[in-house]
Amino acid sequence: MKTIQQLKQEFADFANLDKIKNILVITDDDEDGYTSALQLKRFLENKNCVVKVVFNDKSDLTKDKFLKKVGDFNYELVFFLDLNEEIIGMYSDVISKECLIIDVDHHPSPKINLIKNKLLLLKPQSYSDKQPSQHSTTGVVYDLFEGNDLLASIGLIGDSAYPQWKSFIDDTAKQYGVTVENLSSVGDVIKCVANIHQELMYDLFDFLYNNLDVKKIMNSRFYKLKEEFDKVVKSETLRFEKEAEKNKDADITFFRTLPHYTSKMSNVLSKITSGTLVVYSGDDTQIKGSVRRPDFKINSGELIKFAIKNALNAQGGGHIPAGGFHCEAEYIDEFKKRAILFMNDNLVK
Repeated sequence: MKTIQQLKQEFADFANLDKIKNILVITDDDEDGYTSALQLKRFLENKNCVVKVVFNDKSDLTKDKFLKKVGDFNYELVFFLDLNEEIIGMYSDVISKECLIIDVDHHPSPKINLIKNKLLLLKPQSYSDKQPSQHSTTGVVYDLFEGNDLLASIGLIGDSAYPQWKSFIDDTAKQYGVTVENLSSVGDVIKCVANIHQELMYDLFDFLYNNLDVKKIMNSRFYKLKEEFDKVVKSETLRFEKEAEKNKDADITFFRTLPHYTSKMSNVLSKITSGTLVVYSGDDTQIKGSVRRPDFKINSGELIKFAIKNALNAQGGGHIPAGGFHCEAEYIDEFKKRAILFMNDNLVK
């Protein structure tokens, strides 16, 4: 196992920030990715780099769309945050082959790596004994890039890693004169905007970058949107108690929630239900879903891979306790059948 200092040196040798100045950051849009990008941008700009942040588009990655986001920014190095090599491979046709790539991530690596660029992987399993699923990307950025404890704490809570980072997060809350619940609510602001108000994602990012003050955030226009978001979450939680599809024999529960609420409802419902939880939403063409199993008795990522195996157009995977997927709407019944089959074959009774 390497030390943090060794990894820092590997980064310094690979990137050579004395020569590289224009850096593109492509990040996931959840709390983990958001706070990772905020921390990394602060670090890179302190090194006199010019940084452009772009959020990964999970559903529609096209060259034209990517180029529109990047514009005329002449980047020399690309950071991917909270996105594994499989997703990076999807960018192979839109990123210059001469460009260096650094992947800071805590997801399992795929068996086949299709990345052709020179690549540096920075993952927690290289230096940490924590389960990678609980050593979120924001924690890796904090460790390796002179991170910010407030941003890291917000991201860790949002990525369900509070139990493993309790002392760090509690100390951070005390230092800033706020509660852990306050930090969690800031994470919900990110989730609300990323899921419901995507047009404000870059506005929120700039606001958080310039306002590392929890009380200012809680008095912002973004927080008011989060309060409306909370009302819908409460309503959906009540509906779950009446309408969830529970298969007791296979120890799995399915629930179709409102579009854009999948991620938040997965977090909320996994705390009030036992067994494996599948929360999904969508329209007549596409389904997006999340699988949770916090007790580690089932590998959620493997369940997803098994469940989507027969789908023509589907993607998914994840950690042992959590994962995500999307598939065509007509496949969801087959997904459920295969998920139940996986549970019956793998669950330790």
